[in-house]
Amino acid sequence: MSRVEVIGNATLFLGDCRDVLPSLQKVELVCTDPPYLNLVGGASLPKGGVSGRRSTSVTIGDEWGANLEWAPLAQTIASKGMMVFCSHQGICQTREAFSDLKAIALVTWFKRNSPAAMKGVPRHVAEFIWVMITGGGLEWNKIQTVIDVPNLNAGCVSTGERLTNPDGSVIHKAQKPVALMSALLAVNPASVCDPFMGTGTTGVAAVQMHRPFVGIERDPAYFDIACKRIEDAQRQGSLFGEAA
Repeated sequence: MSRVEVIGNATLFLGDCRDVLPSLQKVELVCTDPPYLNLVGGASLPKGGVSGRRSTSVTIGDEWGANLEWAPLAQTIASKGMMVFCSHQGICQTREAFSDLKAIALVTWFKRNSPAAMKGVPRHVAEFIWVMITGGGLEWNKIQTVIDVPNLNAGCVSTGERLTNPDGSVIHKAQKPVALMSALLAVNPASVCDPFMGTGTTGVAAVQMHRPFVGIERDPAYFDIACKRIEDAQRQGSLFGEAA
């Protein structure tokens, strides 16, 4: 059984989301940044209805083993909506994994501070988020289809948010800014789940909004970092509440 940590209104699971998701109660919004498809090799599309979507797709050479096996499981617990990150390589396959849902937006995260392009390669300044309705209604008018939030940097240009090792290397290659996740959660869900929690950024944003959060992460090191970040966010919220 997965390790479970309860921190205030956040419940965090150490384990594979494919094992944990079937045991969860519904939440209003699933908002997640899964491993991106096709960064190195190809991946097959899942076919059939929700109950039949079991894909063996993998991104060849991807250290996180990107696949879409989790998609129907996450969809089952999302009572009002889903937000799923992807790169340009996986836009079509990610949408196909949720083909029976109504997609109301493909949000662009504009990273104006992305590094300069190498010779012969375009400069990539965007990642994407599919926004889909599963039922009911959230405040969809609270988000824009382009979110202009700088990417997190390490080194001399760091704002301090980017998590780094003692040697200066980044701890998680795909860490997202809290400001970005807060902009997405502006749709005001009563509860949030992130099946690919990583270092806990979605959880931090949810806790800052005083929303119950459920996070799942299979890497023990990332899980421990997420626990600490979310605990710190809970503590800071309590301090601000007492001061008010």
